[in-house]
Amino acid sequence: MKTPFFSVDFDELARALEAAGFQKFRAKQVWEGVYSKKIFDFSKITNLPAGLREYLADNYQISCATPLGRRTSADETGKYLFELSDGYFIESVLLEAPEGEGDDLRRTLCISTQVGCAVRCVFCESGRLGFVRNLTRTEIIDQVVLASHEVGGIVDNVVVMGTGEPMHNFDNLVQALNWLCDQDEGMGMSARHITVSTSGITAGIRRLADLQRPWNLAISLHAPDDNIRRQIIPDRHRRPISDILDACIYYR
Repeated sequence: MKTPFFSVDFDELARALEAAGFQKFRAKQVWEGVYSKKIFDFSKITNLPAGLREYLADNYQISCATPLGRRTSADETGKYLFELSDGYFIESVLLEAPEGEGDDLRRTLCISTQVGCAVRCVFCESGRLGFVRNLTRTEIIDQVVLASHEVGGIVDNVVVMGTGEPMHNFDNLVQALNWLCDQDEGMGMSARHITVSTSGITAGIRRLADLQRPWNLAISLHAPDDNIRRQIIPDRHRRPISDILDACIYYR
């Protein structure tokens, strides 16, 4: 079974390559190829010898999710479908908008954190599945890596607003976002370009606040008062709006 590449650190990679008979400096070349040059295909890191590229492809996988295709709407919004290693599916959405007056586009990727969702808001198709499982750290990262590979560079923004309630997969989410923002061993994204959206899981909002990360917080409130929200969100995961606002003040 191949090792997810984004789950290993530099020292682990260096030890593995040396044990396989490759020179010590090759680990740095691999690391720079993936993390500095953003080459997410081992065969295209051309300063590596063919034998090393083959070794990497045989022993590591850049992605644990398999892209099955992209459906594009009239406004060029693209929806990706991914198959996971256990046969479940997730989606991501790439939103492109003009950046200023030039031809540059601002690319925002909406990513998922779970298969299914336990909150089960009545209007949401994801909730009809119920909760199936959390995505791993690597599966969350994969969505950003694969979309970035397609657009030929890192996406500009990431919004955690896809399938699932992010606060219910807190630990894997935080590990993935820390990696996306890591300048040395990650994607090097700005934390200010990441937004986490929640349906109002107050305990998660407070935990996120305590980490002191400069990520943005968004609330999918769904309705302006508690009476209407009772019709939309089942009791188990619904908190009063006053509690949610208190948690938001704490986060700010």
